[in-house]
Amino acid sequence: MIDSTAETLPALAKRLGKRRMTVWNWVTKGITVGNRKVKLAAVRVGRQWCVAPDWYEQFVKDCNPELPALPESPSAEQRRLKAEQIRAKALIG
Repeated sequence: MIDSTAETLPALAKRLGKRRMTVWNWVTKGITVGNRKVKLAAVRVGRQWCVAPDWYEQFVKDCNPELPALPESPSAEQRRLKAEQIRAKALIG
């Protein structure tokens, strides 16, 4: 589910100090970590591709499996819980 906190690929690239094509390659081709490919999840909204904060966070975790897991921030926890509630309501009906 995409919300208002999602960033376009150019905005994400600017925030990270990367080129736009680098972020585009993360989405389309992914990067090799060990012996597997890791891709950045993105969704097309109109004419632009957008990345939710949780998706980028998961991409970073998948790219750095040796790093210890950090505690979830309060805002990330709220987003995760809200998404779980929406999924549960959709399943229950």
